[in-house]
Amino acid sequence: MTHPVWHLVRGGNVLVGASTVAVGALMVTTEFTQVELLLVLLHSICVATFMAAWNAFNDVQDHETDALNHPERPIPSGALTLIQAKAVGRAAFLSSIIALLGAMTVAALYSEHLVSWLPSIGIWFVAFLLMFHYEMVVPASFMLKHKGLSGNIAVSLLVGIVIVFGAAAGNGIQRQERRYRRKACKPHHRPDRFWRQRHRRAAHVFPDAASGHANYSV
Repeated sequence: MTHPVWHLVRGGNVLVGASTVAVGALMVTTEFTQVELLLVLLHSICVATFMAAWNAFNDVQDHETDALNHPERPIPSGALTLIQAKAVGRAAFLSSIIALLGAMTVAALYSEHLVSWLPSIGIWFVAFLLMFHYEMVVPASFMLKHKGLSGNIAVSLLVGIVIVFGAAAGNGIQRQERRYRRKACKPHHRPDRFWRQRHRRAAHVFPDAASGHANYSV
């Protein structure tokens, strides 16, 4: 028997989301500094708690229909009250913000390139907009949950954006920039080396000509 809070936040899905962050980071590099490992961990916590909040808010919004379609869920079954479910959702959402701010602090104080981490803020904000316009039933929301294809696209974008969030955790953008910069600066042709090699070959075949004392006597 699972705990009602675990059931409310869809604990299995939360763990999958957190592991997807690690997958995104590993797609960039397999060599992490201690700071980057800490950033990946904080990003994983950020995603896990964000997904937990989304799932909790989903059950709060659907508690009336769940009473008919999913009576085993925590709210319609009476395992959690509506107020308790809202409190879980708010606490999880606040935890996601705290994890993001913690990652920003670590990147600012200990990372070599804060600029390479900054896209994480934009990615999180895009995810928040997707959740708001999908889940919330308010005049300012697009209420994508009830619009079929648009809602499915929003959920798909959220799944894909988690991988990008993981890549940002490992300073992936800055790593790629450094890699391309080194490749661009690497010389592709060394004419001086070419002529040195030609001179050595000539000296080996025609030692007098290479030394500048050619003897043309017959």
